[in-house]
Amino acid sequence: TLGGARALGMADRVGSLEAGKDADLIAVAGEGVRAGDPVGSLLARVQGEDVLLSLIAGEIRYNRTEVAACA
Repeated sequence: TLGGARALGMADRVGSLEAGKDADLIAVAGEGVRAGDPVGSLLARVQGEDVLLSLIAGEIRYNRTEVAACA
C-alpha cells in the first residue's frame, strides 16, 4: 500500500502503519484465513461475525476482543 500512497502523493498520510498516519484496519478471527492465500481466503471465507476489532482513522469503532478472549 505504500507504493500506491507514493504514487498518489499521499505517503506522508497513508500507506504504512506509523504513528501520526491515518489508519483503517480490521482484525478477524484467524480460522478462516489460509496462510498460502490470506487475501483470497479473507475475501472468500471471512464473514461479518468473524470481525473482532475495527479501527477507522486510528480510532476503535468496534471491539469484540474481550468477548473473543473469554470464549
